[in-house]
Amino acid sequence: MPESKGFLVVKRIIFIFLVIILSLIYRETRHVSGGMSDYCYVPANISQTVPPNVLLIIDVSGSMRWCAYNPKRDRRDCCNSTGCGWTYREDEEGYFEPDAVYEYKRVSVGSKSNVYAWVKSSETTYDPCPERAYDINATKKYKGSCLNFHYMRRIDLVRWALTGGTLASCPTGVDVNNPQFNRCNPMAYNQPGNQTSCNGTGCLLKTYGGVYVFASWERITGTEGGILFQFKRFNPQPRVGLMEY
Repeated sequence: MPESKGFLVVKRIIFIFLVIILSLIYRETRHVSGGMSDYCYVPANISQTVPPNVLLIIDVSGSMRWCAYNPKRDRRDCCNSTGCGWTYREDEEGYFEPDAVYEYKRVSVGSKSNVYAWVKSSETTYDPCPERAYDINATKKYKGSCLNFHYMRRIDLVRWALTGGTLASCPTGVDVNNPQFNRCNPMAYNQPGNQTSCNGTGCLLKTYGGVYVFASWERITGTEGGILFQFKRFNPQPRVGLMEY
C-alpha cells in the first residue's frame, strides 16, 4: 500500500532531525592521536623484542673486479682506450671523498711505511679528469670523484659501502701467527696486537687494483662510514648474515 504524503513528510523531518543530532555529537568529539609507544611492535605472544635479521647477498664472481664507473664499451674490465663512452659526472663515490682534492705522495701509516698514496690536499685547484686511468699523472692533483671514476672496481664499492674500504694492511690470506683480525679490522687500532694501517686520524686503504688512498675515520667508522659500523649504533643491533654467489 503506498505511503501517504503526510507519512513521507514525517519521515523526512525525522531524518533531518537525526542528521542535526549526529552533527552536534561529531562537533563535540575530540580527536586524540596516539603515540608510537601506544602500539605493539612485536607479536603479542612474544615476551621480548627480537633483534631484526639482515641478510646480505653479494656477488663474488669475476665480474666484480671490473671497473664500476669506467669499464670498456661492452661493460667489461676497465677502459684502456681514449674514452670508452662513459660520462664522468663529478659525484662518483668510493674510497676517495668526491669533493676533496688529492695529491700523490709518500706516506707512512701504522704498519705500512714509505708507500705512495693519494692523500687529501690543502689546495682547492685541481686538474681535469682524463678519460682513462692510464692517463692519471701522479704529479697532478685530482678531485676524489675523478679518482673514484677510474680506480673503483665493483668489489671496491661493496667493501666501501659495508666497511668503509679494505685496509692496506689486510692480507689476502690468514697467518695463524699473526691473526688477520688485527690487520683487517680498523677497530683493532690501538688494541693489543694491532697491526693495522691506521693512525689517529684515519686509515690507509687499498683498492682492488692496488692503489693506496688515505681515508679519515669519519669515512670508515664514522657517520659517513660503512653500514656495518652504522649497525653497531642501533638498539637493538641487527644480526647480519652473508650469502655469496
